Amino acid sequence: MYRIFKLTLPLFILAPLLFACATPEQSAKQETNPQTIPETVLYVCESGPDVNPRWGRRAAQSVMLEGWKNVENKNGEKAAQLFLSALLIGPERPDAYWGLGVASHVAGFTTETMKTCFDMAVRKLPDVSNLYTDYGLALLERDQLNEAVSTLQKALELDSNNLLAHVWMSKVYVKLGDDEKAQYHLETAEKLEESLKK
Repeated sequence: MYRIFKLTLPLFILAPLLFACATPEQSAKQETNPQTIPETVLYVCESGPDVNPRWGRRAAQSVMLEGWKNVENKNGEKAAQLFLSALLIGPERPDAYWGLGVASHVAGFTTETMKTCFDMAVRKLPDVSNLYTDYGLALLERDQLNEAVSTLQKALELDSNNLLAHVWMSKVYVKLGDDEKAQYHLETAEKLEESLKK
Protein backbone atom coordinates (compact mmCIF):
# COMPACT_ATOMS: atom_id res chain seq x y z
CA MET A 1 0.00 0.00 0.00
CA TYR A 2 2.85 2.41 0.78
CA ARG A 3 4.13 1.85 -2.74
CA ILE A 4 0.89 3.19 -4.23
CA PHE A 5 1.29 6.48 -2.40
CA LYS A 6 4.86 6.89 -3.70
CA LEU A 7 3.57 6.82 -7.27
CA THR A 8 2.34 9.94 -8.99
CA LEU A 9 -1.02 9.00 -10.44
CA PRO A 10 -2.17 10.77 -13.60
CA LEU A 11 -5.19 13.00 -13.13
CA PHE A 12 -7.40 10.85 -15.38
CA ILE A 13 -6.84 7.94 -12.97
CA LEU A 14 -6.91 10.02 -9.80
CA ALA A 15 -10.08 12.05 -10.46
CA PRO A 16 -12.53 9.09 -10.65
CA LEU A 17 -11.03 7.64 -7.49
CA LEU A 18 -11.44 10.93 -5.67
CA PHE A 19 -15.02 11.44 -6.72
CA ALA A 20 -15.86 7.84 -5.82
CA CYS A 21 -14.83 8.71 -2.23
CA ALA A 22 -17.21 11.66 -2.10
CA THR A 23 -20.57 11.50 -0.37
CA PRO A 24 -23.65 11.72 -2.65
CA GLU A 25 -24.20 15.34 -1.53
CA GLN A 26 -20.61 16.25 -2.37
CA SER A 27 -20.78 14.46 -5.71
CA ALA A 28 -23.95 16.34 -6.66
CA LYS A 29 -22.36 19.62 -5.66
CA GLN A 30 -19.19 18.76 -7.62
CA GLU A 31 -21.24 18.15 -10.78
CA THR A 32 -22.41 21.77 -10.74
CA ASN A 33 -18.86 23.12 -10.66
CA PRO A 34 -17.31 24.80 -13.69
CA GLN A 35 -15.72 22.33 -16.11
CA THR A 36 -12.75 24.25 -17.50
CA ILE A 37 -9.48 24.25 -15.62
CA PRO A 38 -9.27 28.07 -15.21
CA GLU A 39 -12.86 28.24 -13.92
CA THR A 40 -12.30 25.30 -11.57
CA VAL A 41 -9.12 26.91 -10.23
CA LEU A 42 -10.99 30.17 -9.57
CA TYR A 43 -13.87 28.29 -7.90
CA VAL A 44 -11.59 26.27 -5.60
CA CYS A 45 -9.46 29.32 -4.70
CA GLU A 46 -12.61 31.23 -3.76
CA SER A 47 -14.34 28.53 -1.74
CA GLY A 48 -12.04 25.55 -1.21
CA PRO A 49 -12.54 22.02 -2.51
CA ASP A 50 -15.98 20.39 -2.36
CA VAL A 51 -14.64 17.00 -1.31
CA ASN A 52 -13.19 16.40 2.14
CA PRO A 53 -9.57 15.24 1.95
CA ARG A 54 -9.30 11.46 2.32
CA TRP A 55 -5.97 9.96 1.24
CA GLY A 56 -3.18 11.40 3.29
CA ARG A 57 -0.05 13.44 3.33
CA ARG A 58 2.23 11.24 1.22
CA ALA A 59 -0.07 11.20 -1.79
CA ALA A 60 -0.66 14.95 -1.55
CA GLN A 61 3.08 15.60 -1.23
CA SER A 62 3.81 13.50 -4.30
CA VAL A 63 1.21 15.37 -6.32
CA MET A 64 2.54 18.74 -5.06
CA LEU A 65 6.07 17.87 -6.16
CA GLU A 66 4.81 16.88 -9.59
CA GLY A 67 2.90 20.18 -9.77
CA TRP A 68 6.05 22.20 -9.05
CA LYS A 69 7.95 20.22 -11.72
CA ASN A 70 5.26 21.21 -14.22
CA VAL A 71 5.57 24.87 -13.16
CA GLU A 72 9.33 24.67 -13.80
CA ASN A 73 8.59 23.21 -17.24
CA LYS A 74 6.14 26.06 -17.95
CA ASN A 75 3.18 23.67 -18.10
CA GLY A 76 0.86 25.80 -15.98
CA GLU A 77 -2.42 24.09 -16.83
CA LYS A 78 -1.10 20.62 -15.92
CA ALA A 79 0.42 22.10 -12.73
CA ALA A 80 -2.95 23.63 -11.84
CA GLN A 81 -4.63 20.23 -12.26
CA LEU A 82 -2.07 18.65 -9.94
CA PHE A 83 -2.41 21.35 -7.27
CA LEU A 84 -6.20 20.95 -7.41
CA SER A 85 -5.71 17.21 -6.90
CA ALA A 86 -3.45 17.84 -3.91
CA LEU A 87 -6.26 19.81 -2.26
CA LEU A 88 -8.61 16.87 -2.77
CA ILE A 89 -6.45 13.92 -1.72
CA GLY A 90 -4.66 14.96 1.44
CA PRO A 91 -5.10 17.11 4.48
CA GLU A 92 -5.68 20.63 3.30
CA ARG A 93 -2.44 21.97 1.89
CA PRO A 94 -2.30 25.76 2.12
CA ASP A 95 0.76 25.66 -0.14
CA ALA A 96 -1.46 24.18 -2.87
CA TYR A 97 -3.15 27.60 -3.15
CA TRP A 98 0.32 29.11 -3.59
CA GLY A 99 0.97 26.56 -6.32
CA LEU A 100 -2.37 27.39 -7.94
CA GLY A 101 -1.43 31.08 -7.96
CA VAL A 102 1.88 30.39 -9.68
CA ALA A 103 0.34 27.83 -12.06
CA SER A 104 -2.47 30.25 -12.94
CA HIS A 105 0.11 32.87 -13.84
CA VAL A 106 2.26 30.47 -15.86
CA ALA A 107 -0.80 29.09 -17.69
CA GLY A 108 -2.00 32.59 -18.55
CA PHE A 109 -5.28 32.30 -16.67
CA THR A 110 -7.02 35.59 -15.91
CA THR A 111 -5.43 38.02 -13.49
CA GLU A 112 -8.53 37.62 -11.30
CA THR A 113 -7.96 33.87 -11.03
CA MET A 114 -4.26 34.30 -10.26
CA LYS A 115 -4.93 36.94 -7.60
CA THR A 116 -7.74 34.93 -6.00
CA CYS A 117 -5.42 31.93 -5.59
CA PHE A 118 -2.54 34.00 -4.24
CA ASP A 119 -4.89 35.86 -1.89
CA MET A 120 -6.15 32.56 -0.46
CA ALA A 121 -2.54 31.41 -0.03
CA VAL A 122 -1.68 34.68 1.76
CA ARG A 123 -4.66 34.24 4.11
CA LYS A 124 -3.48 30.73 4.96
CA LEU A 125 0.29 31.44 5.01
CA PRO A 126 0.58 35.11 6.04
CA ASP A 127 4.17 34.90 7.30
CA VAL A 128 5.92 33.29 4.32
CA SER A 129 8.15 35.82 2.58
CA ASN A 130 8.73 33.69 -0.53
CA LEU A 131 4.98 33.49 -1.14
CA TYR A 132 4.82 37.28 -1.39
CA THR A 133 7.90 37.21 -3.62
CA ASP A 134 6.23 34.85 -6.10
CA TYR A 135 3.04 36.89 -5.96
CA GLY A 136 5.00 40.09 -6.55
CA LEU A 137 6.78 38.59 -9.56
CA ALA A 138 3.47 37.49 -11.09
CA LEU A 139 2.06 40.99 -10.58
CA LEU A 140 5.21 42.53 -12.09
CA GLU A 141 5.00 40.30 -15.14
CA ARG A 142 1.35 41.31 -15.59
CA ASP A 143 2.19 45.02 -15.23
CA GLN A 144 0.25 45.40 -11.97
CA LEU A 145 3.13 47.55 -10.76
CA ASN A 146 1.66 49.32 -7.73
CA GLU A 147 0.31 46.04 -6.37
CA ALA A 148 3.68 44.42 -7.07
CA VAL A 149 5.44 47.10 -4.98
CA SER A 150 3.15 46.60 -1.97
CA THR A 151 3.36 42.79 -2.25
CA LEU A 152 7.15 42.80 -2.52
CA GLN A 153 7.38 45.27 0.38
CA LYS A 154 5.48 42.74 2.48
CA ALA A 155 7.99 40.05 1.45
CA LEU A 156 10.83 42.34 2.56
CA GLU A 157 9.09 43.18 5.85
CA LEU A 158 9.01 39.47 6.61
CA ASP A 159 12.59 38.87 5.43
CA SER A 160 14.78 41.86 4.61
CA ASN A 161 17.39 39.45 3.19
CA ASN A 162 15.03 38.03 0.56
CA LEU A 163 17.30 38.29 -2.46
CA LEU A 164 14.64 37.72 -5.13
CA ALA A 165 12.26 40.24 -3.55
CA HIS A 166 14.98 42.89 -3.94
CA VAL A 167 15.63 41.82 -7.56
CA TRP A 168 11.93 41.99 -8.49
CA MET A 169 11.50 45.26 -6.58
CA SER A 170 14.38 46.73 -8.61
CA LYS A 171 12.66 45.67 -11.84
CA VAL A 172 9.34 47.16 -10.70
CA TYR A 173 10.98 50.49 -9.94
CA VAL A 174 12.73 50.48 -13.33
CA LYS A 175 9.32 50.09 -14.98
CA LEU A 176 7.91 52.85 -12.76
CA GLY A 177 10.82 55.12 -13.72
CA ASP A 178 12.18 55.46 -10.16
CA ASP A 179 15.87 54.90 -10.84
CA GLU A 180 16.99 55.75 -7.30
CA LYS A 181 14.84 53.05 -5.67
CA ALA A 182 15.66 50.61 -8.47
CA GLN A 183 19.37 51.14 -7.85
CA TYR A 184 18.97 50.72 -4.08
CA HIS A 185 17.26 47.34 -4.46
CA LEU A 186 19.70 46.19 -7.12
CA GLU A 187 22.69 47.07 -4.92
CA THR A 188 21.06 45.36 -1.92
CA ALA A 189 20.48 42.24 -4.02
CA GLU A 190 24.11 42.26 -5.17
CA LYS A 191 25.34 42.55 -1.56
CA LEU A 192 23.09 39.69 -0.50
CA GLU A 193 24.34 37.57 -3.37
CA GLU A 194 27.95 38.26 -2.38
CA SER A 195 27.26 37.34 1.24
CA LEU A 196 25.77 34.02 0.07
CA LYS A 197 29.00 33.18 -1.78
CA LYS A 198 31.06 33.51 1.41
